[in-house]
Amino acid sequence: MLMGKEMSLHKFHNSLEKLNLITVDLGNSHPHYARFEKGELKEVHPYSQEAKTSFGNLPVRICSVRKDIQSSFSSQIREGKFCDMNVEYEKTLGHDRLIGVFYLHHALEREFMLIDAGTFLTADFGGPRGFEGGYILPGLHTFAQSYKRGEQLNPPPFEGQSSTLPHTTREAMSGGVNLYRQGLISELKELAQQRLIVLTGGEAKHLETSFSQALREDHLLHYALYFQHVYEILRL
Repeated sequence: MLMGKEMSLHKFHNSLEKLNLITVDLGNSHPHYARFEKGELKEVHPYSQEAKTSFGNLPVRICSVRKDIQSSFSSQIREGKFCDMNVEYEKTLGHDRLIGVFYLHHALEREFMLIDAGTFLTADFGGPRGFEGGYILPGLHTFAQSYKRGEQLNPPPFEGQSSTLPHTTREAMSGGVNLYRQGLISELKELAQQRLIVLTGGEAKHLETSFSQALREDHLLHYALYFQHVYEILRL
């Protein structure tokens, strides 16, 4: 079943124009870029000003949550629409959330919940009706780092859930992170109901085993930027 879902996304991407393109993801942390050659994703690397010298004359598509660098979308949310997709959200919607749902809106023929697990965890809902809304929560690592606010407390590691009550400060913090994770997973499953769950982001690996029927695509934003590039070319 999972294989069929993966193939549906790959089939959609392979049906697009075969272009050369650089896509850049400037998120809250760990910026990176991808290189597409004739439509095939060839490599993904950390992004830096020095890395830009390797782009040559290739066209570049950027998705940015930063104020100093703008995304390269030529279309913005206007009157509740982004391109041909309805958007039930105000204009403050992050471009990473918007472009991910836009891609899946076209690639999938069903309702879905896109979970992007990074510095912040976003859970966005979409489908044939467009972008329906979503949630923003602290990411698992961000939640663990909150323990730094306490005196002489160090962020706990991600560990398996213990069957006994914690008896040390380390166990208490680690158990707290796992309670947050388990509660988060439980609520997301309840919200998803019959929707297809799509996982992406650097911390998706900490959620994958709990969503056994989910589709995981680590480079979803790069594929989304590639699709949006093709989409705009075809509209010109």
